[in-house]
Amino acid sequence: MPRLPLQNVLPNVSSLVYGCMSLGGGWNNNAICADDIKQAHQVIDTALDNQINYFDHADIYTFGKAETVFGQVLKQQASLRDKLYLQTKCGIRFEDSKVA
Repeated sequence: MPRLPLQNVLPNVSSLVYGCMSLGGGWNNNAICADDIKQAHQVIDTALDNQINYFDHADIYTFGKAETVFGQVLKQQASLRDKLYLQTKCGIRFEDSKVA
């Protein structure tokens, strides 16, 4: 099977990427709760169990909460970090965002 270009540099990265856009409790201003962190744990564990170790983030996903809960999972289980590959995007702005 041919390798993907990224696998030439990161040979252990999965061919599939889990998009983390839905983590963090939703596209609202509600605070992160324990269930949101539990869901992130389950998502990461399930992805890894299915040989998906590549996770996509962006600073706007669920208004920043997706990265926060993912970070909480890594804080609680630091050994996961060596099993994951992360990609992120930044500088994305909503149409109604004001530029400082």
